[in-house]
This record gives sequence, structure tokens and C-alpha cells, in this order.
Amino acid sequence: MPVNDVTIHTPVICDPIVSSDNDKYVQVLYPTEGAHHLVLDPDTSLNDFTIRISNTLHHSNRLGYYERDFSKSFIDPNNISYIAKKDGVLRNEMKLPFDVYLDTNNDKDTANDEYIKAGNWITLGTKTHRFYVPLWVQEGTYTAEFRTIAVNGESRLDNKETTRNTSIYNYVATSTKTFQVSGRMYGLTLYDISDEGNWNEVFRVDGSSQFKYFEGYQDGTKQLKYNKDYAYYYKVGTKDQYGNNTGIRDRFTFPMMNGSHPQWKNIGVTKTGYAIRFRLDTIGEMYASGNRIVIKPTFYHVDADGKNRQLVDIYYDEEFNGKNNVIVKVGEGSDLANYHDGYTGNIYSKIPDAEIQNTAKVMGTTASKIKGQHAYMYRYGDVRLEREFRTFIGTDYAASIANHHSFDEVKTHRKETETSLSKYMQRWYGTYKLPSNIHAVPTGYDVYDHLKKHGINYQEDFWLKDGYIIVNFTIESYDMNGNRNLSYSNGYNYLYNNHCSMWVTEGGAVEKTDNTGAKFGVYVGDIMYYYTSKKHSDDYIGRLY
Repeated sequence: MPVNDVTIHTPVICDPIVSSDNDKYVQVLYPTEGAHHLVLDPDTSLNDFTIRISNTLHHSNRLGYYERDFSKSFIDPNNISYIAKKDGVLRNEMKLPFDVYLDTNNDKDTANDEYIKAGNWITLGTKTHRFYVPLWVQEGTYTAEFRTIAVNGESRLDNKETTRNTSIYNYVATSTKTFQVSGRMYGLTLYDISDEGNWNEVFRVDGSSQFKYFEGYQDGTKQLKYNKDYAYYYKVGTKDQYGNNTGIRDRFTFPMMNGSHPQWKNIGVTKTGYAIRFRLDTIGEMYASGNRIVIKPTFYHVDADGKNRQLVDIYYDEEFNGKNNVIVKVGEGSDLANYHDGYTGNIYSKIPDAEIQNTAKVMGTTASKIKGQHAYMYRYGDVRLEREFRTFIGTDYAASIANHHSFDEVKTHRKETETSLSKYMQRWYGTYKLPSNIHAVPTGYDVYDHLKKHGINYQEDFWLKDGYIIVNFTIESYDMNGNRNLSYSNGYNYLYNNHCSMWVTEGGAVEKTDNTGAKFGVYVGDIMYYYTSKKHSDDYIGRLY
């Protein structure tokens, strides 16, 4: 007697529930809509997420199906499941296209965590698991895969359907989630001004070119009284890159104005022609030859009372490219050919030897070759920090990974060494100044038309006199393909996506008071105040580079 074929349809649901709370650290200019964000940082709370796969949803209108927990059977819900098992764990599974660490026991103790390579199926069961990403994961947008396998479906993994297996021919329910991995940019620090008469003792070790800030001197920015044996520097604000208070006093935050000097109350605004030196840090995929930091200065004029702030164009007179150039507009014309080169081994910039030594090891070269590098660094209308001005500083992170029990797996899979791991944290060094002989006008005024019709003798009433020129920096990173990537200020995404403006995170001021009691509104990106009508040559001292 013939027997009819019987198809046993085992219902399964795959509903991954991802939880992440990293949005406030995201600095990427073009965030992927709907993605879960993972931000590269040694602090794993910035790049972690929790995941569990729920098996409870409406399945179908078949009798006995409807909505319930489909990990459990009607017959014996405590002992029998509709889901297959692997090593005794229900096959709710996830496959990530990037490396992760599994927080074993969900205890946030990295010492016992498990390293999981990209592309492997991870069996989750019904528990919630915490994962985080290592710094070597490349920045970008990824799709993670999830699946729940029916108890009779282990040989039919290609018979799959999204979320629920409503077809009797399907044995696997699937889903996907989108992740975006991005880097960080933070720690903008001014550590030198080339006005030796006013600032050499503040920044430099007595009788040498060394910086006290780099040499382990006691931090003076947290002290009430000036001490020439303390180290001084200037930051965006009073907080670190995580938003934690650092104890730095407001005096040592941007922008620098009269009253910013740790000893003399009437010093802080700088005369044109003097250079500033600064550095900032990045994390992530900023180790290739094509990576760079690009800074766009914008200029404002404000009067000595802190009023009437307005956007201005800067014109200058300067000899360059073998001739005397007059009435040159910053950002246009012949100014675009007025390049200022940087030199990695510049004694006045004095990049720490330890950083150069480690960078040489990573790159397989010598420290002397690193120090001998030259490259374009800035024009008055833009600053470009290339690989020549980058060091690799992730030695502490590298040591922590090297001490992990899974480091042999990382070495085998990633071909990484403790030295190479340090490249995922970078530091960039820059120099900038305004020309010595500047002339400022409200933005949009047609100076060249006036020159053509009437000539120029700099006595014209449209030139702005007295007061200060504010230099405002817009800082962005560029990936190895030359695309804009991260933003320091990130204004749009801060306002509309609740993402990170590092200027805000680091506690940048919104108002500052100078030594006269005048109050100045502070905009995101304000770095320096220069005198409109005072220049370095008035002093007949000082270095320019």
C-alpha cells in the first residue's frame, strides 16, 4: 500500500536585537543611515555592542503558530526546542565581516576575552553577548548575517527565508544588521609659539630646544601659580576625548588671547608672522601613505572690546618665489603657489625621539631617514599634514594586545607584531602662521577693483585697523583614497544626529574674558588671536620656522 510523503515543518524565527550606545563618539562626516556605530578606541565601551537573537515574533496564521517563543516546543518547552543545537547550544548564529573580541562572561575583563576572526559563524544560543572590535578593523560599513536553524534543517542550510520560515520548504530563518566602523580625531594641543621673547621660557627647557611638555615636567596647566620649571600647553577645552574633566584651567584653553600667558596677564594675543606649533591624534585607518589631515583656516576680525565680530579676507605683502608680491589675497591667485615646507627633524618642532624611533620600526627604516623627511605643510589658506608629520603612538595598546592569551591567533591570522599594532594610533604635527604684513577687509569687498580704479596705499578707510584677527580651524581627516572622512567639529552631525563634535566633547569655551575684562564670544574652531596692526618684525627677534 503506497504511503504519502510527509513534510515536517518546524517553525523558526530570527530576530536579532542589537544594542549599542556609541553615537556620541561618532565623528565620521557621512554616517550610514540606520547603522549601529562602532568607534575605534582602546576604551572598548566606544566600540562595543550587545546582541541576542529573539525567537519570539508572529510566524504565520497557521493553527498553533501565531506569535510565541519558537525556541520552545508545545510538547515539552523545558527540554525540547524547534532549533538545532551545536555543542548543546541552540543554533541562533551570527557571522560578522570583521574581527571581534567576545567579552567572556560579560564581565568587561579583557584578560579572558575570546578573539573571533571575521567570517566565522558564532553560536549565540538565547543569551545576550557583548562584543567589541580591535583597532585594526578597517573603517567602513558592514553587513552582519544572522540565522536560526530548525532542528531538522542542518542539512538544508540553503533553504532559508528572511525573519521567519513561512514556506514549508525552508528550514532556516535569516536576518541582517548594518554596522559602521569609524575612527577618532582628538587632542588638539598647541605646544609652542615662535615668539621667543614672550614664550620660550614657557614651553622650552632652559638652554635647550626640548619641550617641557614632552620631557615629563610637572604639568603647570592645573596649577594656580606660574613656575618656570613646569610644563605648559594649550588645549581645546577642560575635558579629554571622552568628556572627562582634566583639571586644566580655563586660561590654557583656546582661543589664546591676552591673559592666556601663564605669567604675564597682558600677553596672549600674537603678533603676525610668529608661528604656532600644534599636534593632534587619530585612531583607525590613518596609517597609509595617502592619509592626511587637512585644516582650513577662516579669518574673523573683532574689536578690542570683543564686539563686531565679522568674517574677513586677508591680504598680504611678502617676498616669495623669487619676487616681491603685494596685495596677495589668502586662498587665491599667487598665494596658492606660496608653499611652506615642513621638515620632520626640525629642531624647533622637536617631535619626540621615542615616537620617531617607533615609527621607524613600524615602517622598517631608520630614525635618521624619518627625521630627514621634507614635505609641503601649509599655505596661509590651508594646512596639510602628510605622512611625513605623522608618528605611530599606539605602543600601550599594542602591549595590551600582545599580553592577551589570544595574541598568537592575531599574529597568525593578521600577520601582526607588537610593533605593527602600534600603527593604529597616530599623532600629527603641524605649524601655521599668518603673514607678517597683513591687511584685512570685510569678506567680499573687491580690493582688486579698487586697486584697478584708484590704486592702493593702505590708507584707505576700508582696511580694518586695530582689534584682532581670529584664526579659526576647520579640521578634517582624509582616507587613503583621498576622501573626506572625520571632522573635529562635525557641526551638522552633532546638531542633527547627536554625533560627536570633539570641540564640544573636549569642553571648548563659549566665551572668554581677556585681561581688560572684555568678553569675547568663542566659536567652535577658534584657535588664536593675532593683532591686526602689530607684527613680529616690530620686535626684531624671534624665529619664523
